[in-house]
Amino acid sequence: MGDGLAQGTHTVTVDGIDQCFHVAGRGPVCVVYPGGPGVNWDYLRTPELEEHMQLVYIEPVGTGRSGRLADPRGYRCETYVGFLDTPTRLLCRP
Repeated sequence: MGDGLAQGTHTVTVDGIDQCFHVAGRGPVCVVYPGGPGVNWDYLRTPELEEHMQLVYIEPVGTGRSGRLADPRGYRCETYVGFLDTPTRLLCRP
């Protein structure tokens, strides 16, 4: 497991679309994903856990500061998994 990412807001580009996520805390990495399309990430903010873990709050594609898909039919589970893979790999690189 890598050392994680710097605290704050980050953006990665996946297939030409920006994916925004926020990093807070230190320790083992925990990815936090909001409950559905259009649901803002910050309702899940948990400072108590950030004292013990590095939380990565995702803004799913189509939500918040993340980009939008050209075709609304593209908002499927497989799409979200693909966008989640890139920030996860950044956090787990050796």
